[in-house]
Amino acid sequence: MTDQHLSTPQEIELKLDFPAEAHALVAQHVTLLENVAPVVHTHLVTIYYDTPDLALSRSGLSLRVRRSGRHHVQTLKSGGDNTLATHRNEWEWPVRTTRPDITLLDATPAAILKPMLDGKLVPVFRSDIQRAIHMMKCEDAVIEIAIDEGSVRAGKTEERVHEVELELKNGPVLPLYHLAIRLQADLPLHISAQTKAGRGYRLLTGHSTQVAPARAPVLSAKITAADGFRRIMREDMDSLVNNLPAVKADDMEGIHQMRVAIRRLRTTLQLFSVCLDDTKATQFEDGLQRIGRILGAARDWDVFSTETLRTASPALPMQDGWQALNTAATGLRTQTHNALQQELAGPDITACVLALTAWMEDAPFRVSHKKMDHKLIALAPDLLDRVTRKVVRRGRHISHLSATELHSLRKTLKKLRYSVDSMASLYPTRKVKSYLKHCRRLQSCLGDINDAAVALTLTDRLRCIQPDLSTKACDTVIRWSKKRRQQAMRRLPQAWSAFHKATPFWRS
Repeated sequence: MTDQHLSTPQEIELKLDFPAEAHALVAQHVTLLENVAPVVHTHLVTIYYDTPDLALSRSGLSLRVRRSGRHHVQTLKSGGDNTLATHRNEWEWPVRTTRPDITLLDATPAAILKPMLDGKLVPVFRSDIQRAIHMMKCEDAVIEIAIDEGSVRAGKTEERVHEVELELKNGPVLPLYHLAIRLQADLPLHISAQTKAGRGYRLLTGHSTQVAPARAPVLSAKITAADGFRRIMREDMDSLVNNLPAVKADDMEGIHQMRVAIRRLRTTLQLFSVCLDDTKATQFEDGLQRIGRILGAARDWDVFSTETLRTASPALPMQDGWQALNTAATGLRTQTHNALQQELAGPDITACVLALTAWMEDAPFRVSHKKMDHKLIALAPDLLDRVTRKVVRRGRHISHLSATELHSLRKTLKKLRYSVDSMASLYPTRKVKSYLKHCRRLQSCLGDINDAAVALTLTDRLRCIQPDLSTKACDTVIRWSKKRRQQAMRRLPQAWSAFHKATPFWRS
């Protein structure tokens, strides 16, 4: 194998879905853009290969051979989770047929798998795409705009594809976001969180879309505050985008994790607020908060219908009106899920995510705030102290706080925990775990108190909407919720004392 046969560029691309009926509108709009080259049409038939036990997929790799006209190209890709702008390592070789040549994999991450691949690679799924390609000069970058229509097929299962794929060919990544914002402002485009390979493996295995819990960023001791802020924001944004397919599939845990991602994004904006352009940061926080409320409403009814009623129900026989209460709760739960799906079908969340990403990658900091050029580990103690002081202030006389005050304390404590998670890799793991143990214990008490309060509120709402609901059934939930609150309130002073006495690891 010679160097002329192998290239190892990094692929950076952003995908946006559109409804099938909008294809002509999208194609016409792209054609009218300034600095865009004439369209080139191509028919791409791509076969994806793996072993019967999916060894490549389990290793985070995808191997394909794509035919365009009489030409065949073999491609190996690694990395590239479902992020907004996917960064993947990519190796390409011209080949003679649609069969992959594993001898070409020697200088790639797949080399170690060659004994497992030899003679065992089989076609696992394929895509058939009609692609219209425009090359565009956008600011200081060259970007390929590909409008794809077609399908991904695994066995007898097929999924249609309608997407705009923006791939950075040369230059900085920021113009990629600017172009996406420009297109999305005029067209019905939505964030697409799945590659064609991802779609194919999902169809092949029959697995539902995966839920992606938030991950703490890995920060080096040398990272600057500015780069650290961006790294934390990217992880939070990736978590949001990763969970979009699950939320669109109405997955309960996906809704929960996307809500957490939005809370973490808002926390990071607040954590660094003294360093940021406060006008823009406030606008983004407000937009995220609005979306978070819609997710929160769905989450509250999810917990009430699947956890609260199920836990309280042993105290009440089915004939005492329990089924009617459960049916009424399910109806309101469905309404909140429908409202969430309507929100996802609209433009706001895509516009917010694109604009926030472009802003944080560009110049989000106050010109006067010079500490962003310093190491994050030097700035982190001051940032974490600000959040801790709010928790301590709101937790004074904790046994005498009202429900509203306890709710405020709980939200501030969550912000502290998310902030600690974000900075954790800068400090010794043992000390971080010890401090977080006290945070979680206190948060557990406050969470039980909040869940009980939400259960009471939702039960009252059900009663107002359907006055004929069984009084006995509603009263059972109310008694159970009040008992749960009382139990948590008894644990609260000790949990607060342990947290209050814990020395913040960033000051120890």
